Amino acid sequence: MIKSQKYLIFFAVILNCLITSLSLLHHQPINVDGIIYLKAAQAYLDQGFHVAVANYPWPFYSIFIALTSQLTHLSLLHAGFVLNTVLTSILVVTFVLLIKELGGTLFEQYLGLFTIICYPFLNHDLYNILRDFGYYAFFLVAFLFFIYYLRHFKWRDAFIVTLSLLIALLFRIESILILLLAPLIVLFKKEMHLSQKIYATIKLYIPGILLGSLGLATVFIKYHTMNIDFKNINIFFNVLISGPSYIVSNLSAKEILIQHDILNIYGQDSANIFLFGGMIAIFIDSFFTTMSGFYTVIVCYALLTKKIILESNARLALYGFILLYSLILFGFILTELFLPGRYIVPICLLLMLLIPFALTRLAQFYLQHNNKYWLPILFIIGLLYSVINAFGHFGTSKTYIMTAGNWIKNNTTPASQLYSNDPTLAFYSERQGTLYQGIQNDNDWLITLKNTSLNNYDYLALVIHNDEIAKEKQVILWLHKKPIKQWQNNFGDSAILFDLRH
Repeated sequence: MIKSQKYLIFFAVILNCLITSLSLLHHQPINVDGIIYLKAAQAYLDQGFHVAVANYPWPFYSIFIALTSQLTHLSLLHAGFVLNTVLTSILVVTFVLLIKELGGTLFEQYLGLFTIICYPFLNHDLYNILRDFGYYAFFLVAFLFFIYYLRHFKWRDAFIVTLSLLIALLFRIESILILLLAPLIVLFKKEMHLSQKIYATIKLYIPGILLGSLGLATVFIKYHTMNIDFKNINIFFNVLISGPSYIVSNLSAKEILIQHDILNIYGQDSANIFLFGGMIAIFIDSFFTTMSGFYTVIVCYALLTKKIILESNARLALYGFILLYSLILFGFILTELFLPGRYIVPICLLLMLLIPFALTRLAQFYLQHNNKYWLPILFIIGLLYSVINAFGHFGTSKTYIMTAGNWIKNNTTPASQLYSNDPTLAFYSERQGTLYQGIQNDNDWLITLKNTSLNNYDYLALVIHNDEIAKEKQVILWLHKKPIKQWQNNFGDSAILFDLRH
């Protein structure tokens, strides 16, 4: 590796650490899933693997947080931030290295660094505790070494591809599908005999069989359990294993629902068109929202520009992974009829690899047609929008929840029992009381509150959104008490605290 690229990688790590640290200055509370991960991490430290599994069925990210906490002597929350910083640094560095493997110059690698650092979807989650960072990072590492494998078919690269996907599997179970299906891409490599393709494909499966068996045996022997949750992956396996019969029956069931509940009698013959059109629309909407408008425009230009990626192995790997992952996502949409943005991020990351090349092409086009004065203006506007969107915080601020939780922690006794309708507020208060067990089917917290005996609680802390003012008045009338403390943001959302001891 030349010295200039070493400087680039060092700069990428430092820049990512800086941006991650600055994201915490928004003082926004962590995500609710992050609270679950931290509880599982604490369970692992207190009582071991079995209890961690009981708290969260796929506990490996939580275990990584716990081990980071032990290593650094930080709290679990700050250990989670440190771990995510390490994972996002791996993600950023791998992204830059991929630009190089796709044929990018040093300048285009810097453009790649700018592209990933300014990616809004990832930046907006830097202050959260998310297992997705680890999945994205090692997914890209596997993709990088898959390119190496296509070039030379070395055992080393086959093992690193497999090991990376197995590590990604510890963060998100969907990785097993890439592990099973990605080797098939080798069959589409040109200038090879069929027997050579088959051998190279089988060669890529062997490390997975060996390492996977070793990993499962280790877990079983050490912890005497296989009590892990494969429910999330079942929807994909149903599509892969059950085949056409499962797909047809699933589609038929959804078409019947559409005919009965959505379309009138004259439009029932169009139910299948409605269904497939909706699936495509779900994918496009999720992609556009996750990628961001400016990046989507640049990527579309890149796809329309021929021969951006000249190296055949890199091109095969890139388009093969994009197609493979798209099929997996459509399998998910087929069964669930929705697609969270975090699921489509791997495709966005792969397509974003084209952006630096597209930017240099646009620059060359402008230099050759400098009468196109509108081109740099549009580009600068789009770039400014992307940067502001990436680093700005324009949504509803939830700082008041952190402030309320910290006040309760610092101004009540550690033995105080707290009831709260908000898991984040309860988390930051660090007081015993209600435990968050996941999303409740009954979203009306007021009904749940009125059906709860508060005799054993010392305080009641509620988060009241700006459209729930009437509920706040009902709580005051029901308790015959006024809140002793109140915090509010600029949108009228508030946290209120009642003293139940008198």
